[in-house]
Amino acid sequence: MPYESKIRTFNPDRVTKNTTISTSLLNDIKTLAHAMNMPFNSLIEAGIQHVLVTYKNPKSFTKPPQKPIDRKQMGTTFSDIQYAELKDRAKKLNTNTNTLIEIGMKYILNKYKS
Repeated sequence: MPYESKIRTFNPDRVTKNTTISTSLLNDIKTLAHAMNMPFNSLIEAGIQHVLVTYKNPKSFTKPPQKPIDRKQMGTTFSDIQYAELKDRAKKLNTNTNTLIEIGMKYILNKYKS
């Protein structure tokens, strides 16, 4: 019998994905999530949603000049459908999914900065 969390209900759409993202951004997102009393994955997903809505074609997207030097591999759970959309969008924009995730994380951090 698999473990079932008593805190969060099981959502079959969520799957674990490994990605490589900035450690400093991740720590900032975790700090914000703790302050807001919510899972950090929810904030990351909100950032991904912002990226999907904002960057629909290559003309609307400017690739960051360089990737962060503090990237590390991590595993987290995402909506499988949303992550598939993000992968497709990354191909369309000629960039990587981790770059788009980091852009979304920066958006969320700036949104809740105050």
